[in-house]
Amino acid sequence: MNKKIHVLQFVPNLGKNSGIAHVLMEYFKVINNDIIYDFVYFNEVDNEVDNSYKAEIKKLGGVFFKLPSPFNLVKFNREWKKFCKDNYGKYDVFENNLPFLGVLFSSVKDRLGVKVDITHSHVTKFGDRKFSDFRNKLFFILTGQNVGDILFSCSSEAGKKIFGKKCQLKEWHIINNAFKIEKFAFNGKKRDAVRANMGWSNKKVIGNIGRLVPQKNQKLILEAFARLESDNCLLVIVGEGYLKEPLENEAKRLKIEDKVEFLGTRNDISDLLQAFDAFYFPSIFEGLGVSLVEAQIAGLPALISNTIPTEAIISNCIIENLDSSIIDWERKLEQVLVMKREKNGVYLARSHGFDLDLESIKLIKLYQNILAR
Repeated sequence: MNKKIHVLQFVPNLGKNSGIAHVLMEYFKVINNDIIYDFVYFNEVDNEVDNSYKAEIKKLGGVFFKLPSPFNLVKFNREWKKFCKDNYGKYDVFENNLPFLGVLFSSVKDRLGVKVDITHSHVTKFGDRKFSDFRNKLFFILTGQNVGDILFSCSSEAGKKIFGKKCQLKEWHIINNAFKIEKFAFNGKKRDAVRANMGWSNKKVIGNIGRLVPQKNQKLILEAFARLESDNCLLVIVGEGYLKEPLENEAKRLKIEDKVEFLGTRNDISDLLQAFDAFYFPSIFEGLGVSLVEAQIAGLPALISNTIPTEAIISNCIIENLDSSIIDWERKLEQVLVMKREKNGVYLARSHGFDLDLESIKLIKLYQNILAR
């Protein structure tokens, strides 16, 4: 039996709401017979028992280590040096999932004894707020835009926007945000059951899934939805975030609070997608937009912003410019509501590279080939 490849992943946290952690864990669940992921992180999550991947990491054979925040550079560097000394030679690959902090790992091959240094971009901006985007980008530029020997990104846009010309100078691979696509396949019986259980049977349901943060642009969703004249429409927003209360207040201001449901975090996303009639996804930016892919697998027509990477568009989407007027958004929303449901979503997702079973085989071979060199 070949020796398992040991990869150390650097991530901000191990929360189930973290897009980075989610993508890595989806792969880890499938590749763990060949590749082991260990994790270094620096932020804890609330309600760790329910919201953290720690238990799953242990079950899969991985371990995790917490370090101080990199924003406390002196303390972080001290603990990182100690970690490298204690674990020297243990890992084959180091993978940094926060490119703007690359300067912290510029000597990781010497310090940790890894053979390969990878930098992985999961987004098209350096932060989800203007200040954090500006700060992190400036830090990345001023510290020399340090990246590893090899570049990974979840889409071509996530690579080009973060790495720039380095995509042409370094070895670069797109690692699709793959997942188990079959569970999102359209199921008419499940749709009827979920709609009856949620009290949506006689409603035209528009759904949105994502963290309640500026990046996801739910305020625009509310504003366009408020202009719809149909009393039969219902807007369902799934997710948590610090904008929840402001968004609820905005729904009240627009006098649509009785036509909007905030469901919070859910573990039945695949079922909810069956019950929706359309998907509304006007994000200001996305590394890819996995929620949109899931919605299309379930057959939902979608209204999306022009910032969504083309790799995430596999089926029925209407694209609107972020700068368009609210009237334009409302008109496009009306168009989406009369579009037919796609019944071939699984095939489309597989042909676009989102089938985890297929993509995990490619990822294992990629790690093997990289190390073989």
